[in-house]
Amino acid sequence: NGFSVRVVQDPTLLMVMDVFHRIYLSDKLDKHLTIICPNQWPAAYSSVAEMLNRFNVSARNVDAFAMDEWADQDGNIAPITYEAGFAHSMIKYLYYQIDEKLRMPMENVHFPTNENIADYSKIINDISEGGADIASTSPGWAGHMAFVDPIPEFIGSGDIEEWLNQPAQIVKLHPMTIMQNSLNGTFGQSGDIANVPPKAATIGPVDVMRAKERIEV
Repeated sequence: NGFSVRVVQDPTLLMVMDVFHRIYLSDKLDKHLTIICPNQWPAAYSSVAEMLNRFNVSARNVDAFAMDEWADQDGNIAPITYEAGFAHSMIKYLYYQIDEKLRMPMENVHFPTNENIADYSKIINDISEGGADIASTSPGWAGHMAFVDPIPEFIGSGDIEEWLNQPAQIVKLHPMTIMQNSLNGTFGQSGDIANVPPKAATIGPVDVMRAKERIEV
């Protein structure tokens, strides 16, 4: 109940159009917009930036949250200098590709760090005043939302309600998630699972549940 399904040839195009249109409305109506951004998404980020520049649309009212970020075996979250990182991708392909006069303030670009991960869900909730306007996510091979897998040994319970109410946290990645991500462009589409970090900092399903609208691809 409350959702619709569309079969399309390329969902990325629809998501790009959706993000651009929301930013356009936030500029024209001078209205705050909070978005939870999927990763990796460099081609889509570049396309959104190009459209903002071409049509002179300002992202001044936008707070953009990266959905997740890699972490090492000790739970240390990757810095923005890590070239395979999600924050690095978001800043390089979205923020810096938007014309300087049209960009959101840098402090409006949020991503998980060692310092904020314990409060990341609260930060999203506070800035958005009760939930992001839009959260765009994709379930993984093991069924994860962001990087939180609905598998008992990875969330400590087999209860779906507990999974849905998980907040932002650092998680150990399921082997299937590591395999899936080894095929991403940032890892050379190589299948080299040793290249993929073993943990990640991630929003929780609760952040998606709170969002006013959701797109799952």
